[in-house]
Amino acid sequence: MAKKTNPTAKLCLIVGFCGILAIPQPSAGSRLQSWSGTARIRFPKPNQSPVVDNLNSEQRRRNMASVTAKDTKPELVVRKLVHRLGYRYRLHVADLPGKPDLVFKRLRLVIFVNGCFWHQHRGCRKSKLPTMNRSFWTEKLFRNKQRDKQNKRRLTSLGWTYLVIWECETRRIDRLTEKLSRFLTEQEQHAEETNRH
Repeated sequence: MAKKTNPTAKLCLIVGFCGILAIPQPSAGSRLQSWSGTARIRFPKPNQSPVVDNLNSEQRRRNMASVTAKDTKPELVVRKLVHRLGYRYRLHVADLPGKPDLVFKRLRLVIFVNGCFWHQHRGCRKSKLPTMNRSFWTEKLFRNKQRDKQNKRRLTSLGWTYLVIWECETRRIDRLTEKLSRFLTEQEQHAEETNRH
């Protein structure tokens, strides 16, 4: 007489790159669909980090070179909102330190729209360093941050007020609109008070 097997106790063997993993196969009555066959799991070799990048170095270089400094999607979002709030501005004024994205000359205000990765937004998941060529990226992004600090100091010394909008902030339009409105209104009121005296 054949021995009955408990379906919940069945094991499905998955052949891996460097080993075999046994996983209980779902029973026919469970919510998961029953499946059979083998699947591959790729385990990293000893002393080898997991594969993260699907591009080779030349493809990665071309990809990074295609990133533009002007008219980025986050910048266009900010420009549209500021325009909707009734303010007019100039773009990328080369005479000012850092070539700010939006310049309000009458109010002596500038807005920078920074990419979270390129300007290393602290605490943002988009600012994570790549695993490949880490020393290069650490040095490059550190220089970017130092240049940002220097440009902000120079703007302040010239009597300009700045606001930094991060790429990740452009996803919450309601919060961003409120932040821009508050900044521009406060600075406009301050400019009017200064002109009266």
